[in-house]
Amino acid sequence: MKIENLGRASRISDELAKLKLAKETLNNGGYVRIYSGTRSSSGCVELDIANFNDEVNMCIDNHIAELESEIETL
Repeated sequence: MKIENLGRASRISDELAKLKLAKETLNNGGYVRIYSGTRSSSGCVELDIANFNDEVNMCIDNHIAELESEIETL
C-alpha cells in the first residue's frame, strides 16, 4: 500500500468498524443514531430499528461491501 493511501485506509477502517458495530446493535434490537450533513439543526435522526431492521441491515451491508472493495484497491 502506498504511503499516501494509509490515511484513507485508516478512515475507511474506522468507518467499517462503526458500521459493523451499528449492525450488531441493530441485530440485538437496539437503537442507532444516523447522522447526516443534510439533516436539520440537530444533525441526526433516531430510528426505532424494529420497524426498519431488514432495510437498514441491507443498506449497512451494501456500504460495508463498498468500503471493503475500496480498501482492497488502495
